[in-house]
Amino acid sequence: MKPDRIRRIDNVMSGRAQDLPARLARTGLRSLEPVYRTITVLRNRSWDTRQDRVHRVSVPVISIGNLTTGGTGKTPLVRYVASRLLRQNQQPAIVSRGYGSQPGRPNDEFLELKMWLPDTPHLQNPDRVAAARVAIDEHRASVIVLDDGFQHRRLGRDLDIVLVDATCPFGYDHLLPRGLLREPVSSLQRADAVVVTRVNQVEGDEVERIRKRIVQHVAEDRIATVSFDPGPWLDLDGRQLEQKLDEPDIGFCGIGNPAGFRLSLDKLCSAIADFRSY
Repeated sequence: MKPDRIRRIDNVMSGRAQDLPARLARTGLRSLEPVYRTITVLRNRSWDTRQDRVHRVSVPVISIGNLTTGGTGKTPLVRYVASRLLRQNQQPAIVSRGYGSQPGRPNDEFLELKMWLPDTPHLQNPDRVAAARVAIDEHRASVIVLDDGFQHRRLGRDLDIVLVDATCPFGYDHLLPRGLLREPVSSLQRADAVVVTRVNQVEGDEVERIRKRIVQHVAEDRIATVSFDPGPWLDLDGRQLEQKLDEPDIGFCGIGNPAGFRLSLDKLCSAIADFRSY
């Protein structure tokens, strides 16, 4: 999708665009929101009442997910959790759906995690129960780290971590397709812990406002905040550069939250002539 189309969709959903086509689009999308809400509520109620449909595996499962579409920082947290497990002499395996991957062509998340965790198995399969069992049987995994697992309730988990992005915490307070929420904010009641990410990109009073809303559903001692700070410059092969590059003229990205990346880039570089997100 072209960058200008992405910006247009975001401006419509957020309400920043006030022209007639944008208002009509929001009205149309709002009319579909109750349908999505009903389906989501019925689906969650089915999982709540039919625990026999949940498949447990023989090792602990840590799920890392979110409430909204778009990037909240799941991949960095998956890397962090897997690294911590490795330091505790565990053998983690990452399991994900593999959205956007093709046979012989893994997706971006796989490639990024492989760069940082080269010896950690990463299985991508829409059937995540089957992938978890393969990780245990063939890769001797002692812990499963389930990437983007909050809405995937078929695989039982022992720890449910939900991420909330401080720069767009509640998906413009609307469910899909009107907003970005995949399920109501009240679903946070299922979470064992909530991590508010990118808190360094918003004002302190905004972080407090987000925390107050989350605490309506999750105990305050189960809420954490983190910031994402840039690391060293790398070349295209992932090697760290010994010296800082001249400031780039153009920034581009293909991630779930391009606005968050742009804010980080602005802090590193004094002037960006152009920025493209895909």
